[in-house]
Amino acid sequence: MASSIKKDLSDALLRLCSRKNLSRLTIQEIIDEAGAGRQTFYNHFHNKNDLVNWTWEVHLTGAGLVDQNEVYEYVLRVSMLHAKHRRFFLQACALTGQNSLVDYIIQHNRRNYTALALKHLREQEGGDGVSELPPEVLFAIDFNAYGATYMHIKWVRENMPVSAEAFSRRLVDSIPEELKTYLTII
Repeated sequence: MASSIKKDLSDALLRLCSRKNLSRLTIQEIIDEAGAGRQTFYNHFHNKNDLVNWTWEVHLTGAGLVDQNEVYEYVLRVSMLHAKHRRFFLQACALTGQNSLVDYIIQHNRRNYTALALKHLREQEGGDGVSELPPEVLFAIDFNAYGATYMHIKWVRENMPVSAEAFSRRLVDSIPEELKTYLTII
C-alpha cells in the first residue's frame, strides 16, 4: 500500500513536470494531482527533493547495478531512461539544496560501485570477512561516480548527440582501470 501511494505521488510529479517547471511545483500541486492528502505526502517523503530522488530511483534506474551485475547493460538502461524522461531529469538536476538529485545520484553510484566491488572481492577471497576496498579503488569509485553523473547530465542537456548505446559504451570504457578489475563489463 505504501509503495502504491509513493508511486501515485511520483507519477503525479512526472505528469506535472511535463506541463510545468519542476522548480515552481508546490507540494500542494503534487498532492492535488495525485489525489492524496498533505499528511500522506509527509508520511512518505520529507520534502519535494525526497520525492524527486525517489522518482529518479524508481523511474530512471529500475533494478540496481548490484542486482544486475553487468555494468554496460545497467548504464545503457539508465541512459535510455534519462533520455525518455529528459525534461524531468534536466529540471530535477537543476534543483539545488539539501538532498539535491545530483548529490543523490553521486551517492547512489558510489554505493552501487562500492557494493559491487566488495561483492567481487569477497567472491575472490572466498568469504564475507572483507569489509574494505583499497584506497586506490575507493578513489576510482569516487572519480567514476562524479564523472558519470556529470557526463549523463551533459549528454542529456546537449540533446543526446550520440545514441544511448554509444554514450553508454563511452561511459563504461572510461571507468578507471583500478575499478574495472572488480566489475563485469561486456
